[in-house]
Amino acid sequence: MDMTVSLLSETFAESMLLPKGYVRFLEYLVKQYLIERRTLMPHTATLVGFYKEDEEEDLQLAGTVEVCFNKKGANASPPTPTPPKNSPYISNMTVKESLRRYNFEILNCYSFF
Repeated sequence: MDMTVSLLSETFAESMLLPKGYVRFLEYLVKQYLIERRTLMPHTATLVGFYKEDEEEDLQLAGTVEVCFNKKGANASPPTPTPPKNSPYISNMTVKESLRRYNFEILNCYSFF
């Protein structure tokens, strides 16, 4: 969970134009948020993607995304734009900066819906 918390915190700080010093504080808030969101399963899930360049390299965290499946899993303070009511949506998506703009094959997740 710590790798996910760090990635989300760094990305949020970057998107909000916050100084690097705020990352630690954001890590605390993000960790509390993820712990709270775990109680809403199976109505929501946080998906984690891993990447490795070749077989000899260790897996590294590539990105995360939160998926809300219905109204029960919806975020109390939704992102903008407002997601459709009682419909699946994704939020809090982030990709590690060094891996952004790569062409990755995206897995079809339609069977989850």
